[in-house]
Amino acid sequence: MAGRFCPELIIEILKYMILKKLFVCTYLAILFLGNGYSQNLEFLSATHEVFVDDGAWCWFSDPRAVSYKGIFERTYVGFVTSTGDITISSYDHTSGEIASKVIYPELQRDDHVNPSLLFLPDGRLMVFFTRHNGGFYYSTTLKPEEISQWEEISYIDMGPRLCYTNPAMLKDENNRIYVFLRGGYEWKPVYIYSDDYGKNWSDPQTIVSHVGVSSHNRPYTKVQNDGKSKVWFAITDGHPRDEPLNSIYVFYYENGSYYQVDGREISNMDNLPMNQSLIDKAYDAEETKVRAWIWDLAIDGVGNPRITYTRLKEETVHQYYYASWNGTSWEHSLVVPGGQDFPREERAKEDRNREPHYSGGIVLDPMHEGVVYYSRPVNDRYEIFRGELIDDEWKEEPVTRNSPLDNVRPYVARNSNNEQLPRLFWMTNRMYEHYSHYDTFIQMGIPTPSKE
Repeated sequence: MAGRFCPELIIEILKYMILKKLFVCTYLAILFLGNGYSQNLEFLSATHEVFVDDGAWCWFSDPRAVSYKGIFERTYVGFVTSTGDITISSYDHTSGEIASKVIYPELQRDDHVNPSLLFLPDGRLMVFFTRHNGGFYYSTTLKPEEISQWEEISYIDMGPRLCYTNPAMLKDENNRIYVFLRGGYEWKPVYIYSDDYGKNWSDPQTIVSHVGVSSHNRPYTKVQNDGKSKVWFAITDGHPRDEPLNSIYVFYYENGSYYQVDGREISNMDNLPMNQSLIDKAYDAEETKVRAWIWDLAIDGVGNPRITYTRLKEETVHQYYYASWNGTSWEHSLVVPGGQDFPREERAKEDRNREPHYSGGIVLDPMHEGVVYYSRPVNDRYEIFRGELIDDEWKEEPVTRNSPLDNVRPYVARNSNNEQLPRLFWMTNRMYEHYSHYDTFIQMGIPTPSKE
């Protein structure tokens, strides 16, 4: 029966379903209508579906999404809504059920306040978040793997400039929980820690500081940890708006001390903050004369760091780069041009984009070396792509195509090592004018069927 349907008819049906956002139905329709042509068609409309219809995030509070397998196999995602609600949602990989819980309503309409997630050894979920320049908040679920009930939200006043949360629990330190933040008084990277799962916290301690620079200088930080003993950091000189030669520095913490990427000790915890100029650069903007901004950090199978970042030769010329430490030096490669500043539409209303160094975004696949996901413009829309480094050349595969709206800021859920399950998430924008003025939703990538 499938042979009676022509490809043109199938395509028209698919277009209608895409416009109606019937993503799952589209895939089923292809199987039913187009079985005779399925070997020749790309099932692009079956590659994603709406995860939540109102949600946003920035890229400096992580992890935003975590997969966890206990009694259930689920992925948990944190975000902030267009009205400022701090929200946690979960996707059950067996039933397909999506559950959501607002844990703090109307905190702040600002995509910088998205929560970060941490699972405790007993399966309960901790959540951390701040206001954009405000206090530190956290809470824990009452039951393992269940987001419907939470402890009362706790609050610590850590200063008026506090922002971004990046938790890490280290098994070799008796499950001590560290949370790394942008400092509350001087905008520098700081940390606090707890040895009793959040009942009590240390005083904040600044990690690094540039000697002699303005207190308004604000290094941007990405954090990754191995869950055992190491925490890795990638930090910038500051915001590329303020730093014409914005470099990237990579170092790690282990057992009470901080080290260069090659293992040389920089400082111990008793002698902080470190002078940032003493840390080795992964990317040196003083050599290239092109400023950069960090996007992601991950660790490969032998424990070496890799990063993704943008080089910003001009505000309207963004280039996506991948760099990996080979044990003796950093190897950099251009993945793809990232287009111009995001969002583009804002320049129709103003002479200049208020955040001209924002890109669509490029992130690493933590489970696969040489694999990235990124957002770049195609014609007049940002689309999501998967990139893979094969024989020293980047190969590109579309995740979205012909989208009516911009798709930006992709993220791969931590601990998601099953390629057959949804693990890629991103923002889709009905409207995005500024980090405090947006109407966006979160989409979820669906693994495509085999084309054998």
